[in-house]
Amino acid sequence: AISDIMAKHIEESSQQTLNAISGGQIPGTSKAAAQSPNNEEAEITALLNPDQLAAYPDYKQAEAITTAKNSVQVELTMINGEMDLSQEQQDKIQSALYQYNLGQLSASQNNKAAIAQAGASSNFADIMNLQVAAQKQALEDKLKILGQILTAEQLNTYRQKQLDMIDMRTSAMKMFLPPATNGAAQ
Repeated sequence: AISDIMAKHIEESSQQTLNAISGGQIPGTSKAAAQSPNNEEAEITALLNPDQLAAYPDYKQAEAITTAKNSVQVELTMINGEMDLSQEQQDKIQSALYQYNLGQLSASQNNKAAIAQAGASSNFADIMNLQVAAQKQALEDKLKILGQILTAEQLNTYRQKQLDMIDMRTSAMKMFLPPATNGAAQ
């Protein structure tokens, strides 16, 4: 039943994205669907028995920890692939980014809520701008953390690679904007 709920909300999110891209109304999309993460959570917890409901926060915390660890590993692999990090740097980066990622869980929920609200208005340019702003803020936060670990040259390399990736994603997203919205997003 939980898989069905999750699949339904993934479908609603996909329909919202298509709606925003096409500028048209797709049946089944609504402002209620824009709040899909909150609805999904309520629907899942409604299915749980009292014991499961009591254990659910621990499960969510364990999932958050796993997500934070996996995210750090991916980013550390990328950073180490771009520059030759010492083992000490790798250990410090892994620890610092793990703490950062755990701290970002609530901020991530706030960003998702703002993006969902923009999705309710079917304004893809707003969604894109919110996503880019969130990515740039995350980069600034990480630069502060990594500035204490990386050399100046390494930090500049990291900054440039990340900015290039943000620009590339932004350009790719702009290709899907409707013509009237595309001009406004630029």
